[in-house]
Amino acid sequence: MLAKKKPEWDGVVKIVGLSIDKDMATLKNHVESKEWTAVEHYWRNESDCSDVYSVRGVPCVMLINKQGKIVYKGHPA
Repeated sequence: MLAKKKPEWDGVVKIVGLSIDKDMATLKNHVESKEWTAVEHYWRNESDCSDVYSVRGVPCVMLINKQGKIVYKGHPA
């Protein structure tokens, strides 16, 4: 999707992954094996961000506008 949409999304859309994996090695393995290298990834580690943003399932997608407001949250399907 990122490769296909790059011409129209470049500088407009940014995709960020927030991993709930148990350790950094597992995260790195997922990124490499699934070829997710075009996505900026963060590992939540001990963060309470899932509680703060009421994330109850995986995957969870949030669309955030340029003002920082969540305009959509849910399962991507």
